Amino acid sequence: MTDMTPAERLAGLRDILTEHGLDGWYAGREDMFQGEEVPAAEERLAFLSGFTGSAGFALVLKDKAALFSDGRYTLQMANQTDNDLWQTFTLPEAGLAGFLAGSSLDGARIGVDPRLITVNGFDRLSRQCGAVGATLVAQTHNPIDALWRGNRPARPTSRPFRMPDRVAGASMADKLADLDARLEKAGCEALVISRADAVNWLVNIRGTDLANTPINLLFGLYHRQNGLILLGDMARLAPVMEGDLANQVAIVPLAQFGDLIDPRAGYADGAKVMFDPDSLPKQLHAPLAEADIELVAERCQVTAMKALKNAAELDGTRRAHVEDGAVMARFLCWLDS
Repeated sequence: MTDMTPAERLAGLRDILTEHGLDGWYAGREDMFQGEEVPAAEERLAFLSGFTGSAGFALVLKDKAALFSDGRYTLQMANQTDNDLWQTFTLPEAGLAGFLAGSSLDGARIGVDPRLITVNGFDRLSRQCGAVGATLVAQTHNPIDALWRGNRPARPTSRPFRMPDRVAGASMADKLADLDARLEKAGCEALVISRADAVNWLVNIRGTDLANTPINLLFGLYHRQNGLILLGDMARLAPVMEGDLANQVAIVPLAQFGDLIDPRAGYADGAKVMFDPDSLPKQLHAPLAEADIELVAERCQVTAMKALKNAAELDGTRRAHVEDGAVMARFLCWLDS
């Protein structure tokens, strides 16, 4: 698959869609963690289209393919794609709704990977498809992954590390106590934490899963009675699992998330579980929706906590700006001379 041309990739995608009874495919630039930066192995939009911008999405139909991004990338979209294969549109002047309205999609089935779209994102896209008579279908087997094999980049080496409490300004226990109080006030027993930066901040760890964002890619599940579970790879997180983390936090593979929402673990009799619909993947929402619990859709509580900087964080921010300013001044001096 290493020498596939752009035309062959589109043709291959359309062949797979036909095999699965689909008339189109929605491909976003995001990975499961919805960050602006994604690992090279998750750059599906770039693999399919050639476009390497930090934001955008594509819709591939049987007879045409459209690429959308914002005004930063108007020229880049046109330059990086084959104009015979792709139409490019700049948001918000030309959006998906207009493209759908100009296509014959009555009765069409449009596929999307539920791992790579949020709950709210899926609902919005479903409404847009429904407006033109199409149906959005959650397809767990991503056809782009079936095409992208031989030359797909390897997963980056993980080097997790602890953030000292003196630098963080608060211990994990302090942050969990604050989170517990927020859930008690909201009348909720549990919280799904679907923003990776929020999980890392909560337990005072950082990592190298991304080249330019010092976090470990993982989710969290906090229950007021049962404590915190990190949803990730035990082998990758093992170097930081000591002390309070080893004693107070469990690690469970993400694939077992559905098994955790069990009546014996406090998820029964209408227990209230909070989640963030703007960051939770549609796939992780499915077992929640099927359980005998009451779901409460709210913005991420940990992100709200994270936004209130303590004295140590404020001092660190100021020092970071000083160092950043010095580097910029040296660069400008070099450029000028």
